[in-house]
Amino acid sequence: MGTTARPDTRGRRLGHGAHRSPAAPPAAARPEAVPDPGSGARFRSSARSVLQRAGYCLALALGVTLTTPLAHAASPPGGAPDAATLLSRFPAGAVPDSPPVHAAIDALAARDDGDALALLASLRRLESGAVRDHALEAEDLVAGRALAVLRAEAAHKAPSERDVRTWMQAHQPAGVPTTELRVVGYAALVTRGIDWSDRAIGALPPDATSELVARAEALELDGRDGAALPLLVDAAVSGDARATHALMARGVDMDRLVLGLSSEHAAASGLPSLHLAPVVQTDDPRAVRVLLSRAESGGALPRLAAIENLGVLLRDGHLDATLQARARDTLARATVDGRPAIRRTAQSALASNGGP
Repeated sequence: MGTTARPDTRGRRLGHGAHRSPAAPPAAARPEAVPDPGSGARFRSSARSVLQRAGYCLALALGVTLTTPLAHAASPPGGAPDAATLLSRFPAGAVPDSPPVHAAIDALAARDDGDALALLASLRRLESGAVRDHALEAEDLVAGRALAVLRAEAAHKAPSERDVRTWMQAHQPAGVPTTELRVVGYAALVTRGIDWSDRAIGALPPDATSELVARAEALELDGRDGAALPLLVDAAVSGDARATHALMARGVDMDRLVLGLSSEHAAASGLPSLHLAPVVQTDDPRAVRVLLSRAESGGALPRLAAIENLGVLLRDGHLDATLQARARDTLARATVDGRPAIRRTAQSALASNGGP
């Protein structure tokens, strides 16, 4: 079930001690929250099924107009039942902008269950003004906590070093450097089960990535990780910080994923091609070794991208002394390469870092 990216109206109202961390992703991103240790099982059953409930949320999705919709939604114990009872007194589209209503929305925002999320989504869809804006903020808080729990569970299933070694043992094409095979294997494991249909990814504009991430989050909450993952990957390699944050929360090593997807050997493992090779900002020796290997041999385009990337890492001070020396040696050898583009790119990379 898709969704449309919602306007950014957060920050206008959220009372009763609610708080958004300043470190949260900017703009349209939902604020992340650290789930309490016992919340995983609770959201595993409720958040994933919220869009399948026979209450207000699903009725709206089917185009049904309800006169007193909230009265039919189940309510969890605690503050939310009173909130649901109060809100159910008003016809859909006519919930007043009043202190008791905003207190009820705050009570729903404090809940960690799919019923509260469904009620808040109902308010956001049918109401207007301050009630809608407040419901949107509260819905994002509850959904953010749900996503944090679901992604923490997914992180436990992220590929391990042992998984990568096992994959490499089963895939050993002749002539592929071990450094390349390792990152390709990692990318293949992260995206296993996805049918990319040989399409290229990573060229989406910001508006498109924002909508794509909103769709992915709705799929995650609906328990459809397999459908959400390719959307998040496409948005992340297109430069969307919110998608990158989501994948990292799922335990994905973004450096290794991007290096695997940008490998000239990726297509042989069923991975999509990238429109552009993103610059990898890293101090991880494993990732830097991949770039060193690419800068020394392989196809012209991967070599050019790796040489430029090494120049950026040297300029930004990401490398320790040993890796700095290796990067400079690699670039120096590339300055005498027979291909003019390789030679000029290496010369430029060295010149921007004070020469050899």
